[in-house]
Amino acid sequence: MAKLKTVLEASSCHTLDRDNFRAQRDKCGVEEGKEWNEAVEALFKVKYHAWVQDTKVRDCVMEVFDDSPVNQLRKTST
Repeated sequence: MAKLKTVLEASSCHTLDRDNFRAQRDKCGVEEGKEWNEAVEALFKVKYHAWVQDTKVRDCVMEVFDDSPVNQLRKTST
């Protein structure tokens, strides 16, 4: 939770974007970097703790789930 706190305290994004790490990656947030990466990874590990224990399952979950660190780094189409 300390990683998430760091990201949210540095954010100037709208309050509705608190749970949107793509928005936090923008100029209003902490932008993409060490703090952002650590927060996304930590939140994902906590949220999907039971599923990320096995390497094969973790790799699949990382590719499929939208809030995985891998998918959070992908550019969105606008």
